[in-house]
Amino acid sequence: MAAFTFALVVAVLVNIITSLFSRRHGLQLLPWLMLYVGCYAAFNILRLGVVRAVIMDAAQRYPHWAMYTIAVVIASTLAVAYMRLIIAAVSVLDHATAHATASTSPHLQVPPAAPGNVRARPVEIRKLNQVKIIFKDSALLTAKKREFIEDEINSFYDYLQHIGYEIPKDCPPIGVSAGGGGMMGITPGSTLDFKIELAESKLTDRRHILEMYGEWMFGRVFDTAGKQGNRFSIESAWVYTIYYVDSFLGQHTFDTRSNIRAWTNGLWDIRTKYGKQFADKALFYTWQRWVNPEPNDSLDRYLYVRLSIGLDVLENTPGQYSEPIFAMLEKEGLPVSVRQPHRQ
Repeated sequence: MAAFTFALVVAVLVNIITSLFSRRHGLQLLPWLMLYVGCYAAFNILRLGVVRAVIMDAAQRYPHWAMYTIAVVIASTLAVAYMRLIIAAVSVLDHATAHATASTSPHLQVPPAAPGNVRARPVEIRKLNQVKIIFKDSALLTAKKREFIEDEINSFYDYLQHIGYEIPKDCPPIGVSAGGGGMMGITPGSTLDFKIELAESKLTDRRHILEMYGEWMFGRVFDTAGKQGNRFSIESAWVYTIYYVDSFLGQHTFDTRSNIRAWTNGLWDIRTKYGKQFADKALFYTWQRWVNPEPNDSLDRYLYVRLSIGLDVLENTPGQYSEPIFAMLEKEGLPVSVRQPHRQ
């Protein structure tokens, strides 16, 4: 009995841990967990004195062959009904959690697996929700992975649009790279003059997909009237990409090497202290009041000034948020020297 209980506890823990890392694998393990729970419950029911007395009484009244037949029929019927109930419950849970919001560590809806012999479809354009997705012709971009990528990009698009951003509805062709992936193109040029290459080992990696899309998309967001030609546009777009992908996924990977680490780490600190809605809107208002840098501005000085002006939209009294926030950024490595009077 103790072994049964220990195995049940282990199975529950394995299912919970698996679900934290992969919703799809967690759902796949759930029916087996519930089957074990059913067997565990049946074992304990059969050990009850009342049940054992009924079985012994029936065994004395009826032939053994009749008892075996009845037991098999009842057990089979209950087992089939129980499995159908489990499958229905898992299906309901699957649909209910398919598009959870990012603030609650969003799960993703994985399309049904395609047969192993399905070949990649020819180059085509599919439009789901808002973003028009163009896929390059690669055998690695199976129907399942195309749907996965489309779903992630459109969910991220909807999230940013809800904050207030005017996001372009087009997207460069998406292909596959044997390396680490990236975004390449000709500047100036149209959307089709660019391409997004996803690493072949990360075609179902949500962060990788969204960062590659975000790099292009925020590049477009910062390349609007009044912002074009900014020498810090690339770094600014990458800061925004990292923050909003982090915020959408509800998790942050600590940056120890890049030249924008004070900002990527610091913005997550701000979100942690003041909340997702505050941080999302603070960066949005910062972008709305964006202007080109002054000739002597450094990247840190420029972003400091822009964020100061964005926070001013939310502050009821001067320094209400900017003072504690810039103290947090300085702890992450922002030079104190960037704090000096500035124009708006």
